Amino acid sequence: MNPHDHSPRRTQGSAPQELDQLLAVHFASDEELAPSSGFTLSVMEALHAETSAPPPLPFPWRRVVPGLIAVLCVMAAFGIFALREVGGIAAPGTGSQHGLAASLGSMPQMHFTPFEQALCWIGASVCLSVAVAAGSMRLVKR
Repeated sequence: MNPHDHSPRRTQGSAPQELDQLLAVHFASDEELAPSSGFTLSVMEALHAETSAPPPLPFPWRRVVPGLIAVLCVMAAFGIFALREVGGIAAPGTGSQHGLAASLGSMPQMHFTPFEQALCWIGASVCLSVAVAAGSMRLVKR
């Protein structure tokens, strides 16, 4: 086999030997690979910039947790409102109510017209939008 022949001919048993020969031919020369001009300087500058950069900001859990609690409370209030509108859940196989549905069934029912229901949803969405905008502006100011 000619060491300067780069044809893709291979046999099953001689593949490692051919690869060794090709590597020996290409890397046998005494010339050393040198980086291009400015490469070392640019790498060192990038390394220095990376090491001198301030640490990343921690996640503001103290500010997020109250918001999560508020969202959970609002979701619970909407759930209670929905259960009150439905009038409770009957137990399977019986006509009686139990648990939270029984206690909610004894509360006075509020009946809204469709227009009043739409106004309630619009008011809730406006309040939630204002709360989100105010919270995000407060986070941005700090």
